[in-house]
Formats: sequence, structure tokens, C-alpha cells
Amino acid sequence: MIERIRARVESADHSWFTEKMRSVAADLRGDGVPNSVLLIGVDENGPLTIIEGNHRMAAAMLVSPAAVHETFRFIADCRAK
Repeated sequence: MIERIRARVESADHSWFTEKMRSVAADLRGDGVPNSVLLIGVDENGPLTIIEGNHRMAAAMLVSPAAVHETFRFIADCRAK
């Protein structure tokens, strides 16, 4: 997914999404965005879904994939139903 986004960001595409990703990536390079991501899951064993911060996370993966786990604070809610 990130490689598809990278291809769009590096292209001449000027769609809303591509411009948003360029902007967020530029802000990340200058520490201009919050560094927390909110995750939610059905239970502690299942996959988590990003419900807040998805654009920040994708942009961070474009800027510096290796540093994402050091840059962001992850808040997870995995309550069993």
C-alpha cells in the first residue's frame, strides 16, 4: 500500500489525497504534526485498525519507515466484546 502511495506522491498527480499526503509528509519532516496514532481492535489477538492518524502513519512510512516505531506513540483499545 505504501509503495502505491509513494508512486502517487512522486508523480504529477494533484488529487486531494496525493496533495494531503505530500503536505503531511512535509509537516512530519518539520515536526508539524501530532505524534500519536489511535488503534482499535476487536480483541487482543486480532488485527488492529488505525482509526485516527492513518494519513500521518502513511506519510511517516514514506518519510522514514525505520523510525516510525520510535516517532509515534500508539494508543490501542482492544476490549473483548
